[in-house]
Amino acid sequence: MAPQFCQQSMRRVKKALLPRIHALRQLPFLGLLMLVACEEGLTPVSFEGISGKVAYNGEVPDATEWVRVVVYADVPTELDDFIDLLALSDTLGLEAPADSYVVTLDPGAYDLVLSFWKRIDAPLTELRVGGWYTRGDPPFGEPAAVLVIVDEESPGIDLTMDYDSLLSLEQALERLERLERLR
Repeated sequence: MAPQFCQQSMRRVKKALLPRIHALRQLPFLGLLMLVACEEGLTPVSFEGISGKVAYNGEVPDATEWVRVVVYADVPTELDDFIDLLALSDTLGLEAPADSYVVTLDPGAYDLVLSFWKRIDAPLTELRVGGWYTRGDPPFGEPAAVLVIVDEESPGIDLTMDYDSLLSLEQALERLERLERLR
């Protein structure tokens, strides 16, 4: 009785698994078919924008809600211009000495890339600037423009977030105006 029961069980298992085994044998063929259907094969999706690291100086304030990288086409000349940001990064991590970021942008020139710090429950009018992209004197030296080319990433746009020297929007605007006059 036991051998007959085992044989019946084996037939049921084979019957249940056989269609699945045949389907698995077709996977290499389906993969090849997908590659042929895509004229140039599988190509990576292009990324247009900037990327880099934000290095942190000082202690992270207890009241920190987030830090983000923000991009402007033109350097703000009035407080209201800070509202006209073109793009911003995801919220950055705060625990490491630095964190990586990416910002998707259309091809073109961008005059200011900066880091914003936001206090918990503070309105956006009370954002603080922790630094901007410069070519040599971070965090608040002369801003350096960045260029985004079609289908290319502009890497190495590194900034400093200086918690010990956070500027209000008014102070940042004054500093930017002073740097512009020195040109």
